[in-house]
Amino acid sequence: MSTVTEDAPKQQEKESAGKRLARANTLWIALVLVALIVVFGIIDPSGILNITNLQFLLIETAVLLVLSVGMTFVIITSGIDLSIGSVLTFSSVVAAKMMEAVGGDGWFTASVGIAGALISGIAWGMLNGFLIAKAKIPPLIVTLGALSVALGLAQVITGGIDIRSVPAALTDFNTYIKILGIPALPFVALVVVIVGGIALYITGGGILATQKRDAGDEQRPLHERPAEDDPVQQHTHFVGTPDDDRS
Repeated sequence: MSTVTEDAPKQQEKESAGKRLARANTLWIALVLVALIVVFGIIDPSGILNITNLQFLLIETAVLLVLSVGMTFVIITSGIDLSIGSVLTFSSVVAAKMMEAVGGDGWFTASVGIAGALISGIAWGMLNGFLIAKAKIPPLIVTLGALSVALGLAQVITGGIDIRSVPAALTDFNTYIKILGIPALPFVALVVVIVGGIALYITGGGILATQKRDAGDEQRPLHERPAEDDPVQQHTHFVGTPDDDRS
């Protein structure tokens, strides 16, 4: 067995954030979304491009935006969570039941419900995390089971009957409180996105954190860098022929 070491080429410059963004699938999905809005806006401008419709879209997507922040952390660790929708339903049911039990239309009642929803969601997350990280059960199996269990428990708690006793403070917050003419709920989602982005950066994820980590690696001696950053190791091949093994 013989070893052949090729001349290591010069390291290519690190890609800028713009280049990475241009290659991201999310950018092209966003462009497709914009194209759809433009096309349907031309077809039916009064039905699509009106303030009321846009406000409803922002309100409906605010919830999905909050959920996508948590899902981002799952996906970047090569995980998957199929139970997120059912856990949302279960947490909402717990919150509604707690607010119904407390009674009243003020922010105290609403705060009790919000706390109950957060605790319920955290409890499900900790249970899923324990089964995945400690019990070594595949995420697909764990979250698929949690999907059914959470949805079933929500049905048991409500008895299959809708809970409509929501405090007026919550409905007024989403209906009457507006910022720059936009309902307040999308801004709550925006705050969650910002906090999630900061947490992602601090924990070492995302483009900016990767660039910072790469810049730090460049300052380290070559023998202390990760193997994938060593140009000599990258261009070292082990070449063997049947004749080499003959003695």
